[in-house]
Amino acid sequence: MKKINLTIKFVLPLVVALVFFSAILGSQLYVVVTNNAIGNAESLIVDFIQLQATQHNLSAADFTLVDPAQTKSAFSNLLQEIQTSDVVRIKVWAKDGVIVFSDDESLIGQSFSDNENFQHSINGESIVVIKPPVDAENASEVGYEQLMEVYVPITLASAPNETIGVVETYYKLDSINAGVAEAQNKMMTILIIGTIILGFIIWVLLHFFVIRSVNKLLGSFTQLKKTFKG
Repeated sequence: MKKINLTIKFVLPLVVALVFFSAILGSQLYVVVTNNAIGNAESLIVDFIQLQATQHNLSAADFTLVDPAQTKSAFSNLLQEIQTSDVVRIKVWAKDGVIVFSDDESLIGQSFSDNENFQHSINGESIVVIKPPVDAENASEVGYEQLMEVYVPITLASAPNETIGVVETYYKLDSINAGVAEAQNKMMTILIIGTIILGFIIWVLLHFFVIRSVNKLLGSFTQLKKTFKG
């Protein structure tokens, strides 16, 4: 009974500590993997859209509705280059916040100049937002669980410090989330197996080098008590 009690006293706190540590490590690894996956996707999308905008020789006039046919032609070609199965929506913003092109034509001509993400992007920032589609201009995207909203400022090679418009795309995160979930499952499997192995090794070490020694001391102490009593 004393041996069992000693085992519980030594091993149980250790097991609890290992499980707690593994849970924290697993959650932190999940955050790191998710952030890295989204960060890499963000960089690739921004660079790709900016490259395609340069290659298609977009001009400031394309980001207006002065010549709707020209604007539609310019961005229809751009859309063909960036369209993938993960792209849900594309919107092209003029400097004043008016949508001058979209694959949802009902948005063309509407103004969302109070959109904070657009305001940051028109000032030269690439903005990435991950959220459910709840804003007024996102009405046509309702139904998707999670989207990555990417606002890419477009500049001319001759005036790299002046943003002539913003290309906004919406990407489904299905493939990224599936990859993260797969990585998380692998990590948790490794952590669980590692925790079990480490716990067993420590239990063996405690059993042979600590608990057995303590039991021997207790046995000797008990024998001494019996001797004195005798």
